[in-house]
Amino acid sequence: QGNAEAENNLGALYSNGNVVAQDYSRAFFWYKKSAEQNYQKAQRNLGYLYWERKLKAENFFPTYKWFTLAAERGDESAIEMKNTVKKCMTQAQITEAKRQVQEWKTGKSRD
Repeated sequence: QGNAEAENNLGALYSNGNVVAQDYSRAFFWYKKSAEQNYQKAQRNLGYLYWERKLKAENFFPTYKWFTLAAERGDESAIEMKNTVKKCMTQAQITEAKRQVQEWKTGKSRD
């Protein structure tokens, strides 16, 4: 495992494009490495990449998942965003998204 905080910071550099060329796929790579180590800020940042449509997704599942994981660690912004995302989803979609969160937590899925 790497340094989760440093990996999140690299993700932010690529996401913001202030020091290096903006590259959302590289931001995703570094945020995900950090998020897989349960680094709450990276989980929140992944949620924002999906929410702001910087990453393509067919539905709100990844957005909900990353905000939920960060929210469970007490991230106030992620809690608010999770609730916002829920308003865009049907009950069936929320149920499926919750299932995907559980799969991620148990290691069955690391998407």
